Amino acid sequence: MATISVLIAASPHDVQADGIKIAVKARASEGMSVVGGDVIPFDQIADALATIPHSQPCALVLVGSHPKVSAAETRWLEERPRLVVLRVEVVGDLVRIGLRDPNMKIFLDYLRELVERAGVHPLDRVSHLQLRSQPVDDSQHEPLQPLALGARPLLSAALVWIQAVLRRAGLNLSNEDRVPVVATSPAAGAPDVTRVEPRNDAAVEQADAALDEALRDADVNDEPLAALTRRLGLTPLEFRFVLLGLATELDTLYQRCMAELLCEAGRRVGTLGLYAALVGDPVATRQQLARAGNLARWRLFESRAGQGLPAADEPLRLDPCVAEWLLGDKGALQLDARVLRALRLAPWPGSSLIEQGPEAQRLAHQLQLLQQPASRTLAGAHWLLFNGDQTATWHAMIERAADLLACPPLRVQVARIVSLDVAENRETAGRLARLARVLHRPLMLDAASVDASTDNDESLRLLLGELAAANCRAGIICTNISRFVGLLGSNAIEIAPESRVPQLARRHSLQAAAHHLNLALSDELIATLEQQIPLQTDGWERALRLTRARRQPNDTRAQLTQQFIAACRDVAAETISDLAARLDPNCDLGAVVLPEERKQQLWQIVHGVRFARHVLDDWKFGEQLAYGRGVTALFHGPSGTGKTMSALAIARELGSQVLRIDLSRVVSKYIGETEKHIDAVFRDAAQCGAVLLIDEAEALLGKRGEIKDAHDRYAAIEVAYLLTRIETYDGVALFTTNARQNLDPAFLRRLRFVIEFPRPDTAAREEIWRRCLPEGSHELGEAAFRLLARKIDMTGGQIRQITLLAAFLAAAGNTKIQLDHIAQASRAELAKVGLPPVALELPTASRAA
Repeated sequence: MATISVLIAASPHDVQADGIKIAVKARASEGMSVVGGDVIPFDQIADALATIPHSQPCALVLVGSHPKVSAAETRWLEERPRLVVLRVEVVGDLVRIGLRDPNMKIFLDYLRELVERAGVHPLDRVSHLQLRSQPVDDSQHEPLQPLALGARPLLSAALVWIQAVLRRAGLNLSNEDRVPVVATSPAAGAPDVTRVEPRNDAAVEQADAALDEALRDADVNDEPLAALTRRLGLTPLEFRFVLLGLATELDTLYQRCMAELLCEAGRRVGTLGLYAALVGDPVATRQQLARAGNLARWRLFESRAGQGLPAADEPLRLDPCVAEWLLGDKGALQLDARVLRALRLAPWPGSSLIEQGPEAQRLAHQLQLLQQPASRTLAGAHWLLFNGDQTATWHAMIERAADLLACPPLRVQVARIVSLDVAENRETAGRLARLARVLHRPLMLDAASVDASTDNDESLRLLLGELAAANCRAGIICTNISRFVGLLGSNAIEIAPESRVPQLARRHSLQAAAHHLNLALSDELIATLEQQIPLQTDGWERALRLTRARRQPNDTRAQLTQQFIAACRDVAAETISDLAARLDPNCDLGAVVLPEERKQQLWQIVHGVRFARHVLDDWKFGEQLAYGRGVTALFHGPSGTGKTMSALAIARELGSQVLRIDLSRVVSKYIGETEKHIDAVFRDAAQCGAVLLIDEAEALLGKRGEIKDAHDRYAAIEVAYLLTRIETYDGVALFTTNARQNLDPAFLRRLRFVIEFPRPDTAAREEIWRRCLPEGSHELGEAAFRLLARKIDMTGGQIRQITLLAAFLAAAGNTKIQLDHIAQASRAELAKVGLPPVALELPTASRAA
């Protein structure tokens, strides 16, 4: 293979990049060379690449990151088919493989493999590598010298203590000649286990004192060991057990020491009995650990013993996630499999639309209290409840408050936990408590989607009990506050904040979404959107993003406003079930032909929706309503008189869409299914702010007669449920029927409007004929319209069918619509209903005119 040109870039220049450079130069004989012979800054990458032929295999090693480099990286990969990019992330203070092996064999083999298997697509030629710190000092060949770890003095003191304890352990073994002491063999250049040095208890005492002092002085933000110890309340003894468990994760040399101390080469991890003997009297040590209980409570060690201490001969292995976190991986605890299944890692949407007002600041203060462990001596409640049906708005407000603290919350999806068995439930709860305490982040339990049932409540009680036992505070997002008050028991509870705050935040987020689009929406339009399209904060944010995606460069402000309204409707209709058909209203209320009194009733329906907030809230009439605040109406009359058309026109006037119930899907032969379907349809209509249209209402609301069998009983139950659902509905529900006499009388009492649609008289039919024949499509005069209205006594729906058929007949004859075409179409329509044809002949004078 041709020589691989390796370009090493870092910013700022650091020792990690120098280590990689030295290792690449050491393998020059194997076909690798450093371009320019040294590490270069990021701003010189383009110039260095220009010196390398495009056909030459090339590896760009980036130590660290820079926005400009990230932007140019794709272009470089597209221009150079033989280029690979390796991003190196250094976790900790020193590169492990760079110090343990000067040739960095593992790293360079990985780099060569990346070049050899590079694909054609640019994304196939990008890789990430994470290097962790390793506590070793190559500059000295003396046994286990303290590490120069800079910002990790506690870890340095811990290593000194571990070394002192292991040295002392040599005299406590049997008289065999195989007594371990950790040392570095100058001849081999690698650690080895040699004979023991004289016992030195003074060294252990000195290391103990230095360790305690380092722990007192350590900053929890810089020292993971200090954060773990203080935030979990570990005793000094438990802290030392953690150090002994961590030792085997730091270096294989410590694993060899444990094997020697256990007199078994295959056992590389110490046991509870061994660690107890290393730090003091085994029996007393075990008793102290059992009394404190933190090692088991916080799951710091892997164990088959559950909540208790393991057997003395069981390997005491530090929990892998804890070990990784202590070694510098800040996300290790959060990626624990048992925790990850319950966490939502992505932020809840909508926070960008929440303003940094007093509500957000007050909520930030409450979240700050949740970061502290529960204690009688500390202020703040144990549980903070976020109650109500505005769950998504609570999510956005919590995210905004957390932004003010610069501390993201731990978002727990409780529905994923309640389905677990008891053991897994307790294990997950314990690890969540550990995560919240160690990372010092507020714990938020989203229980809004957990249905109320005996099994779910028992799982919730177990989860909450485990968190309370760990003195872990948490916020709970719920929709039934009394339920959780009962589940939480006697612990202190606070309700945050008042119930109207989410509604206010929802309105403000709508205004913020419009502001982001530079739209100055009127207060009336804001109120209309808020009422008719009841999205929560995350919905307004999605509508904002959808509008931006659809926006065209030349759109006017009015067009952008209509696009935003349409996007809001689309977002609201995302979750509509297939139990109802979504209709876009295309009729105008002015085009409905009805007697003036009936038409005024249709406008009253519109006014009942538009001014509902003003009348019910501002004028307090809502306090007199025992049930729903919605508008319900029945349209009854013969078929074709404009009932469905009027429903569509009302929806258009309100700026809403229409959901029409599909009776074939709603009505079910299975007991209880029809009620579930009805509830789902009403819930969909309320969620998207649509006008609910139920055609042929007598099919669902027929008269309840005498109950003679089970079928009659369940039919009566379905009608009763629908009546109750109508009464408590807050939206617009319109019912149509051709047979009012077949409706249950109890239904009419629950309606605000009952409007009759009569057959049109002669004047109404003439107006309908004119509306159904657009200008320019016909050659009919005034006399012809009067003749049609007088001769053809049919409803508006039938007249529309006649005009449509006449239009096709005229188009086939390559002429405009004439009276003959209408006469022919009317004969077909009259035949459908069993009526004789009507002769349509204008008087001679009229034809001559």
